[in-house]
This record gives sequence, C-alpha cells and structure tokens, in this order.
Amino acid sequence: MNAQLSPVHATDGLQPVVHRRRRSGIAYFFTRLLTNTGGLIGAILILLAAVCAVFAPWIAPHDPTAGTILNRLDPPVWMKGGDPQFLLGTDPVGRDVLSRIIWGARDSLYIGISSIVLSVVIGVPVGLLAGYFGRWVDDLLMRITDIMLTFPFILLAILVMALFGTGVNKVVIVLGISGWASFARVVRSQVLSLREQEYVMAATIIGAPTWRIIFRHLFPGTISPITVIATMNIAVNILLASGLSFLGLGVDPSIPDWGGMLASGQIYLTTAWWVDVFPGVALMLTVLGFNLFGDWLRDYLEPQDK
Repeated sequence: MNAQLSPVHATDGLQPVVHRRRRSGIAYFFTRLLTNTGGLIGAILILLAAVCAVFAPWIAPHDPTAGTILNRLDPPVWMKGGDPQFLLGTDPVGRDVLSRIIWGARDSLYIGISSIVLSVVIGVPVGLLAGYFGRWVDDLLMRITDIMLTFPFILLAILVMALFGTGVNKVVIVLGISGWASFARVVRSQVLSLREQEYVMAATIIGAPTWRIIFRHLFPGTISPITVIATMNIAVNILLASGLSFLGLGVDPSIPDWGGMLASGQIYLTTAWWVDVFPGVALMLTVLGFNLFGDWLRDYLEPQDK
C-alpha cells in the first residue's frame, strides 16, 4: 500500500518545524512607515534636515558667514522693521539667520552620523568578542566598557579639546569614543543569547572557523538592535555636539552651527529673540525626527511571532 504523501515532510523521530516567514522588502517597509504617524513625521523631519545639509549652497539665500553692521539684529520679515531679504532676521553681526540655520544642518548631521559610525566600529567588535569567548575575555572587555560608561563626557571633551583644539572632527572623536560602550553592552547581550542557538552550536561542532561563526552566524542577529540604537543615538549626539559648541568646546565659532548660534544669541533673548529661538527650533525638530523614527524602527524590526 502506497503511503499518502503529506504536505509537510518530517524525518523519523523529529517533529516538523514550522517556519514563520516575516514579510520584508522595500515596499513593505514604506507601507508600514506610511501607515504610522509618528514614524512618518520623524522621517519627514530627518529628510528635511538632510535636504538642508546636502543642498545648503543652493537653497540658502545668503552667505552664512557674511554680514554687515547695518543689518545688525534685523527682526523677521513679518515684524515691524523686518527686511524682506532676511526672512528670519539677522544675528548680532548682521548675518542671515535662515542661511545659518540651513548651513548648520550640515555639521549637525555630519557630527551625529559620523560619531555613531565610529562608536559602532569600536563597540560592535568588542561586544561580539566578549559575548562569544566569555570568561576572562568577557570580564576584561566589560570592565573597560564599564569604565567608559562611568567616565564623565564633559571631562573627556575638555581633555581632547585642550590637547588638540576645537573642530568638527574633534567633536566626532569625542562623541564616538564616549558612545561605543552602549553598543558593546547591547551586542554582548544579544550574542550571549544567540550563541546557544542550534545553528551556532552546529557550526561549532563541525569545526567552522571562529571568525566565520562570529561574523556569519552571530553578527547578523545583532543588526536590528544596532540599527535602532544608532538611529536614536544620532539625536543624542546632535544634542551633545550643540552643547559643546554652546560651551565653546565644539565647532569653530566662525562656522555655522546651531549650538554656536544659541551661544551667540543668549544675551539678546529678551531683545532679539529670533537669534536664539529659530536655531533652537531647528535643533529640536531634528532631534525629534530621529527619536520618532527610531521609536518606529524599533517596532518595525522587533521580531513578530504572531
């Protein structure tokens, strides 16, 4: 008698394993994004900042570094005394506030993204090695990580700026060095869970090289949390970079920067509020955009078992 074929083939003594396929792809990604208000708003705000950063030379109405004393502290165009050529007014040395905000997006995004890349390059290998090898390797690397987590950020910034001077790349180095520890801890935690999976144990049993197990079998499982943390930490680093510029430890004051604009306009807050308010709004919206998009991205990348 012929055995009736089953749609699910199972070997003797083993239960069939049902694999749930998660929908993926660019079309699905954008479909999910367009149906989520918070994520969509965040993406729009990030896109707006990116457009300003990339196309600043073409969309900024004036040279952000050029100004005349005759145009000093002109109010926005809708206020009495406003000049139509300066839509958001001018700063204490007569420079166009709108142009400086647009150009300021360039350094803010560059610092935020570059510092996160540096943190990932340092932190992810540390987490992979600590989680996979364990024992004394884990103890050593995690103690170094704990020291970095407790080291005062402002002290590191003062030390680096005192030794090497201020500048955009110095800010990137400070933020990158101070931020890698969080990536290391998250990756280590993920690897500790993944290394107990059957496919990793099978690769170990058949004698697969260590580097192959780490980068082929373990690293892909850490990409989702890395992506989420990186997106949200960009917002944090943009805020920290602006804070350093506000304190005079960041970008050179001659370069358009949101933190530097806040610092230069703080004494005029009661008489020329636009010098501080508009850069502050630009900074707030950019940070809000990354936070909203990061929240949605976390939900999107979260494994779905339903």
